[in-house]
Amino acid sequence: MLRYKTLVMLILTLGCAALVCTGSSMVVAMDLGSNAAFREPVDTTATQSSDLLLGLTAEMTYSTYFGGPEYDEDPHIATDSEGNVWIALSTSSDNLDTSPNAFNDTYSGSTDIFVIKLDGRNGSVLYSTYLGGSFYEVPMDIKIDSEDNVWICGETGSSNFPTTVNAYNSTMWGSIDMFIFSLSGKNGSLLYSSYVGGSGVESALSLDVDSEGNVWATGITDSDDFPMSPSSLYPVYNGSFDAVLFQLSKNGTTMLYSTFFGGTDDDRGHKVMVDSSDDVWVSGTTNSVVFPVTSDAYNNETSGGRDIFLLKLAGDGNTLLYSTFFGGSGNEDVMSITSDNSGNVWGTGSTTSGIFPTTPNAYDSSYGGSYDCIVFQFADNGSLLYSTYLGGSDQDYGRSIAIDRNNAVWISGDTSTDTFPTTPDAYNQTYSGVRDAFLLSIAPNGTALYYSTFLGGSDSEVFSRLALDSSGHAWIAGKTRSTDFPTTENAFNKSASGMDDLFVTSFIVYSAPSPPLSLSAIESEDGNVVLLWEIPEHDGNSDVSGYRVYRNTTSGNFDIVLEETTYEYLVDTSALPDTTYHYVVTAVNSYGESFVSNEVTVNVPDLTPPTIDQPQDISYTEGDLGHFISWTPADTNPASFYITRNGVMVISGAWLGDEITLNVDLLPEGLYTFNCTVFDRGGNSANDVVIVIVEAGPQPTTTTTTTTGGTTGTGNGETGSTVILLMGIGAGVVLLVAIFGLRRGLGR
Repeated sequence: MLRYKTLVMLILTLGCAALVCTGSSMVVAMDLGSNAAFREPVDTTATQSSDLLLGLTAEMTYSTYFGGPEYDEDPHIATDSEGNVWIALSTSSDNLDTSPNAFNDTYSGSTDIFVIKLDGRNGSVLYSTYLGGSFYEVPMDIKIDSEDNVWICGETGSSNFPTTVNAYNSTMWGSIDMFIFSLSGKNGSLLYSSYVGGSGVESALSLDVDSEGNVWATGITDSDDFPMSPSSLYPVYNGSFDAVLFQLSKNGTTMLYSTFFGGTDDDRGHKVMVDSSDDVWVSGTTNSVVFPVTSDAYNNETSGGRDIFLLKLAGDGNTLLYSTFFGGSGNEDVMSITSDNSGNVWGTGSTTSGIFPTTPNAYDSSYGGSYDCIVFQFADNGSLLYSTYLGGSDQDYGRSIAIDRNNAVWISGDTSTDTFPTTPDAYNQTYSGVRDAFLLSIAPNGTALYYSTFLGGSDSEVFSRLALDSSGHAWIAGKTRSTDFPTTENAFNKSASGMDDLFVTSFIVYSAPSPPLSLSAIESEDGNVVLLWEIPEHDGNSDVSGYRVYRNTTSGNFDIVLEETTYEYLVDTSALPDTTYHYVVTAVNSYGESFVSNEVTVNVPDLTPPTIDQPQDISYTEGDLGHFISWTPADTNPASFYITRNGVMVISGAWLGDEITLNVDLLPEGLYTFNCTVFDRGGNSANDVVIVIVEAGPQPTTTTTTTTGGTTGTGNGETGSTVILLMGIGAGVVLLVAIFGLRRGLGR
């Protein structure tokens, strides 16, 4: 095991260590350099709340127009692992700039899909292309898979939509079909493209990719011959528009699973999400009174009007794990769902219901009027954890929802009310026009807004959708008709180009850091605890100013700050021996305190032996009385003792830390070695030897019961001091009597 002295030598050898004594603790650590200054002292009596993000704000770093002279709209946005931003939109502009490696640099007719890749660092265009047939296409969703390839779904009315040789279906079946295609994240080449549908009308509204690379998609269909898999849960079309869910193999050639969802009225699958267990969540809306729900549904019947449905299927599609209605007496829409790091599902949309189910911790439990934005959270088991209204007195729509690296909830949408809630640090607290976009963040517990701002010009901004990147930026894409939409100096285009333009805006998010990584503990040679950790994965875009170490004897209950430090090591010198401690560490910057690190448990050994005094040797004449040996050992964790006479045990028992007294009267002539040994709970021991010399005297004439040889007895000292009487009657004849006294006298 690495020992503390070795660790100190290693750090000193590196030449970058510091030893800082702070009262009861010594800090041994690497200097953080310019990041090592606390902005304010830590109150060591402060408690760590369950909602640790003490502050969050955002600042616009990039904003641009993008478009041509016609309509550029319906944008969908995603970010890849390198922080690049992908946007898919529909356009009727025939003169958009395409990149040299474009799949198609020519507008094909009516409305085409246009795909853009932006450098997340500066907003420059890395790739752009048209994609479509001779009639119309509308993209409905975009996702990035684990290989950074781009998947886009939607609907097309073109019979010559480009497909690949590995297409599931290269032929259009109905008047409007779904499409699914994939572009290489590296060079934009078309990896896959296919129609999906039956003889009627279909639209793929959302897609996601599971851990094996298979693609799940949901949407709507009125085709009774939509392809169904043999294992379909609901293989029969129910009427009107049904929600539909299907899975394509990684190479796209095979439909692995498909099913209808719905009743006799309109049912629409708006969003699909594959969770960390590869279970599949689908959200949408239903006007059907009869819709498949499970016995544990939050609500097993419709509340009136158009309700949201939320359902969960096993990854193979064969089992409906959960399904529920969710709504009020009016109409609800759900536009986006996502999951947090606990597996809970968050959603946003809108409602016209004056009585919509809200939870006690709602940010706003009152309906504002017209359409209100709604935000809700369901646990993995389907129980409702959170629900709130969000909005003003007019129309407010939640379009997109995402969870950031600190588990804060981000929502984008659009509003036509000047009373929409904003925060004091908003980019714009003032409603600007006919309709504005908004961007906001809600605390993980839902009770407060971290940040909220309007975004727009003097006309209208709608359909704003959101993506978060790995460097702490929130990207929004939407449609604007404003000629004065705010742009930055580094904009791709600072001026509006046509009737409806795309806007793309980025905000850098300043927040608390992520937790310190890889907390570990080492027991030092002197019984102290050496804690080591690594810097957080991210600093919240603000320098980490230090760390807080929490300690408790109860796991999961960290309320008292043990120590603050600007280093990445700490030596806890106040740990008590023979005690189990639990530790976590948080990182701090000017915006707040991170969530806790991993927890480590340390059993602090008792390495300090007891102390014991050295009573004087005793000499007396045989037959004399009143001779005692009194030892006064001490230890914080006393455990047991034993006494031997000439190597033979005479008594043993529990020791509670009190004086141990042995009566040595009535011993026959001879030299006796009495050895008292005490132990603590850590197994450490101490002992002392007292010599007793008994000189010859008159022989006793008393008759008594005897035992021969070195008789031993056992007792314990749990009640306090222990007095042991050893009576010797004649040579080789001994009577052992042990008397246990109370702490303040021989009272028993």
